[in-house]
Parts: sequence; structure tokens; C-alpha cells
Amino acid sequence: MTELDPVSAARGALSGIKEGIKVGREIHETASEVNKFLDEEARARVAWKRKQQEIQRRGDMMFIDAVKEYRIIYNIRQAEAQMYRDVEREFGKKAVQEVKALILQLRKDHRELHDEFYRKRMLARKEWGWLIVASIIIYSFLKVTGAW
Repeated sequence: MTELDPVSAARGALSGIKEGIKVGREIHETASEVNKFLDEEARARVAWKRKQQEIQRRGDMMFIDAVKEYRIIYNIRQAEAQMYRDVEREFGKKAVQEVKALILQLRKDHRELHDEFYRKRMLARKEWGWLIVASIIIYSFLKVTGAW
């Protein structure tokens, strides 16, 4: 067995350490570049979302794009007209008038039910409000008198 020269062993270790430092710097630079890229991408995503919100937001309400809304309404009206044509073809003009009257009656009934539901909900809220106020008064009275 040959003995290793301490100087050559030290030089080998030193070159290994230098190589390790060089690789570490390269890894650090690569990580920095990746972080910069991710930061830029995140900033771009946030800017895009802000721009979308500015375009779609007015106050606290969100608005549908006008063209999309027009297309939706247009398609609904076209479907309704086609339905009336189909009913007229199959059952006659009198049936179309009956369907229109039925739709008006359903809308009226829906509006009345909605109004009644809203009125009852408001009454229930008032009752709960009075119960809470009465509870606070009774609790305060009991605390002040020392009964509780």
C-alpha cells in the first residue's frame, strides 16, 4: 500500500471544497432566478385579477358583460317566440293567449308569495329583536338587584 501524500490530499480536499462552493453558488443563482420568475408571475396574476375586477365591478355590484347579457336575453326571447309558434301550430291562437294569461298569473302568484314571505320574515325578525331586548332588560335587572 502506498501512503497518500498529505499535501496532495489537502489539495484534493481543497479542490473538492472549491467545486462544492461553485456548485452551491450555481444552485443559489438558479433558485434566485426561479424565485424572481415566480414573483413576477404572481404579480402579473394579481394585476390581471385587479384589472378584471375593475372592468366588472362598479361599486359593490358585479355586472355581466353587456354582450353576454344581450345574448342570453336574445336566446330567451327566441326560445319564447318558438314556443308560442309551436303552441299556435299545434293548438291554435286561442291556446297562445291562454298560455300568455297563465304565465301572467304565475308571475303574479310568485310576486304575491314573495311579498308574503318577505313580510313574514320581517315580522319574525321584529319578534326576535323584542325577545333579545326583553332578555337584556331582565338580565340587567337581575344583575343589578344581585339575584344573579
